[in-house]
Amino acid sequence: MVSIKDNFKYGLVLVVISILASLAYFSIGYEYSVSPHAPSPVRNRRIWCGNDSTTIQEQCPARIEMDNIARDNIPEELYRVAPEVFDHMPTKFLDGLRSPCWKVKDKLTCLPSFTLTGVGKCGTTDVWNKIVAHPDIVVTGKEPRWWSRYRVGRDKALDNPFPLLWFANQYNKLGKAISEARDSNKAKKLIAGDGSPSNFWDNVVWKTTLTAACQNLTTPRYVVADVIRAVLPKMKILAVFRNPTSRLYSDYNFDNRSCTPGFFHDSVTESTRTFDSCLATSTRKECVFKFFSEIYEADMARKPRPKGKLGMNPIMRLFKGSYSVFVADWLRAFPRDQVMFIRMEDWHSKCKDMLPNMYQFLDLEPLSRQKTDEICNKKQSNKTPGTKAKGPMLPETKQLLDKFYEPICKDLAQILDDDRFLWND
Repeated sequence: MVSIKDNFKYGLVLVVISILASLAYFSIGYEYSVSPHAPSPVRNRRIWCGNDSTTIQEQCPARIEMDNIARDNIPEELYRVAPEVFDHMPTKFLDGLRSPCWKVKDKLTCLPSFTLTGVGKCGTTDVWNKIVAHPDIVVTGKEPRWWSRYRVGRDKALDNPFPLLWFANQYNKLGKAISEARDSNKAKKLIAGDGSPSNFWDNVVWKTTLTAACQNLTTPRYVVADVIRAVLPKMKILAVFRNPTSRLYSDYNFDNRSCTPGFFHDSVTESTRTFDSCLATSTRKECVFKFFSEIYEADMARKPRPKGKLGMNPIMRLFKGSYSVFVADWLRAFPRDQVMFIRMEDWHSKCKDMLPNMYQFLDLEPLSRQKTDEICNKKQSNKTPGTKAKGPMLPETKQLLDKFYEPICKDLAQILDDDRFLWND
């Protein structure tokens, strides 16, 4: 027989467990959730229907219930792409501030109002270091990588996605600067940015939503740009590009210091042949997202990613130069006047003319010519070391890559109505 004393102990244990569970729940930031309904089955991002029709039938309900979703203007398919964003992002931010901010337990919590993006080795670090020199930009870490990676359980967040509050905490300095500003007019002007290049191109998890998997889509209907636009519609975008041929060589040299022109040529030959084989039966966009899917499958299975002769992922490095594919998605999501496109080659030679235009684009007050010159005269950041010592890529490699990227550059120049992006100079 169970005694009253034992019942009391059992009840006390349950109370303690309940309290600890509540503390754990609130400690990760869900107290500001705008939609506290129970998670639906679609929240499990580890969904991969593949070709198993039984699995598809089990995982693909006719319709996901959308009750209590605060953002009732969000298409259901878009909601499925990022429920962790739409369930917890405020639907309204504080008035009177340029930055998107809200209160979490009396703490001012803010997010960036612009993103500086592009592709690795296009000069984003140098542009970032110079653009954040403006006194109305609060300097934060350059690359939180939340939208494309940590939000969806990739890289260091593998199997443990970082919540929205983690991302917001990367901008604690912004919230603090606004709260502590003695001049209220100054506080209203303060902004911060997100300098993650991966925001632009990285949609590796695109096929993990039920819609993509169950309808056997070959390209996504929604990407990272659509998610950002839905919750931060005033976001300004600065995208930096570089001649894709020289970008790829710099990328290889940056991550593999032992790379030689000969090894680079072998890897380019291998990866372009693989990509061209895909292009024989599919569109360029379909091929890009096909290889995204393969990378994600390898990550989730804890298998090494597909590698080439240099021990890297040559296909991913190659298709990151498919600028026109990614630009088309961003311009579908954002109005053209909210996106500024920059060539790295122009930036290095015309910083003193371009930086004021960037500040104007971000609605920041102009700086004096002296201050602008001072910023632009700073040493170039994150320059790939050792490339000159190794020498240029082989002529046959350059010819191969120029031919591969030619249709991409033509598409990009046509989309932007700007022949500079043909890189004929």
